[in-house]
Amino acid sequence: MNKVGKNFWLLFLINALIGVLWMAIRFFFAPYLDSLGFSGKEIGWFFGLSSISAILFLLPAGISSDRFTPKNIGLLSSFFLIFINIGFYLFHGFFALSLLFVVFGVFYYSLKNSINTELLKRVKNEYSGKIFGLYNFFNPLLIGLGMILSGFFINKFQFKYVFIIQSVGFLVLFFLLTQLSRLQAMKINLIENINDLKRQNVLVFIFVLGLFASHWGAEDVAYGIFLKKNLGLSSVGMGFYMAGELLFMAITVLIFGNLIENKKTSLEKMFFWGLFLSGLTHILMVVPIVWLSATMRMIHGIGDGIMGLVLFVGLKKFFKIERIGSHSGLTSLIMIFGSFIGQLIYGLIGGNFGFHWPLIISGAISLSLIFFVKIFKEN
Repeated sequence: MNKVGKNFWLLFLINALIGVLWMAIRFFFAPYLDSLGFSGKEIGWFFGLSSISAILFLLPAGISSDRFTPKNIGLLSSFFLIFINIGFYLFHGFFALSLLFVVFGVFYYSLKNSINTELLKRVKNEYSGKIFGLYNFFNPLLIGLGMILSGFFINKFQFKYVFIIQSVGFLVLFFLLTQLSRLQAMKINLIENINDLKRQNVLVFIFVLGLFASHWGAEDVAYGIFLKKNLGLSSVGMGFYMAGELLFMAITVLIFGNLIENKKTSLEKMFFWGLFLSGLTHILMVVPIVWLSATMRMIHGIGDGIMGLVLFVGLKKFFKIERIGSHSGLTSLIMIFGSFIGQLIYGLIGGNFGFHWPLIISGAISLSLIFFVKIFKEN
């Protein structure tokens, strides 16, 4: 079993706080933009801009995490996010919001990738299920609480005041990052980085995760609006609805984290069950019955929780520690690109045909990816 020291507990807390700060607004953001008078196409544009900027800067950020240590990248990113959230509070015009979404995408995803890289560089091997499980446990658990509190806060006050809380949160996060011990910087060999990607298992791994992530784009532009307009939930109701899923996700990562550490399951099996449960229930959650839709969403959390572990176990299994920042950045880039395509396409589909269709279509895509598990398993 892997020892859980001070740096790991700090990373668990930092990762959870990052998740709370983003997810407390993520699904409320689209209804907020809708209330400001922006169309589904424009909402997709805003989220798409954050993804484009992340796509452009994530790989350089990942390489920098190897060269200059992930802690330094995290400190820089959290510092700028303090002021970006103040910008969201102050400005509400189309061009100002477009610019804010661009810089938000750069620094938020660089921050997230730097923390993931910090963890991956500290664990011993791909069977570090206890560490991966705890890392992914506190994140959804605190996110669920944050979403409920955010729902109450938004219901009582204007949404824009949430950005002030966000700024304070990133200031706290900056302080926590200063408490991490510093890892040694490593030399970069781009030829070796490229050679790592020539293995078929690696290509399948990245391809499947990229297409799977397209359902995040559907959630960004459609999930919150679906809950509000199709199911008729208030901000408080939305908070409880989404928190149920996250509770199931938290329990799932602890269970499967222990299973992978004790070698009682495999990466291939987790791939299958993650895609199957996530995809099927993304389709079934559109039923217009609140309790049944919420139940499907909870099971969806099991699938997404398993896929979260697949990401970390796969990265640790396939890549060497001295280059894991680069490859973590590349994998995140591919996943964000998938999410970006989803944001653009599903924003248009939701605005024209109804916000339940993005959830159905993206769920079907996740199910279709099960075919690639066989290719993955045979190599």
